[in-house]
Amino acid sequence: PPPTALNTLSLHDALPISAGKNNLNREKLKAVQGRRVVFFPDLMAFEKWRDIVKWMPDVSVSDILERRATEADRAAGLDLADYLLREKGFER
Repeated sequence: PPPTALNTLSLHDALPISAGKNNLNREKLKAVQGRRVVFFPDLMAFEKWRDIVKWMPDVSVSDILERRATEADRAAGLDLADYLLREKGFER
């Protein structure tokens, strides 16, 4: 996806991060420790990511994709970039 599409997401002073279902672990979280971060996991990864970050007080995991997803979205395994592109009139 074009980086500019992801950069249009505004979360005030939080750092938005999107990554795949299996790309988050404690080692990678060290890079954002001490920062206010909001993760946007791919569909079907919300609970896994929430469990991984629960020890970090300034980190949260958004469930917006899970709440907006249709069955077709889930079957396709959409992610944040897919939704942003869709809203701009593009499809992957």
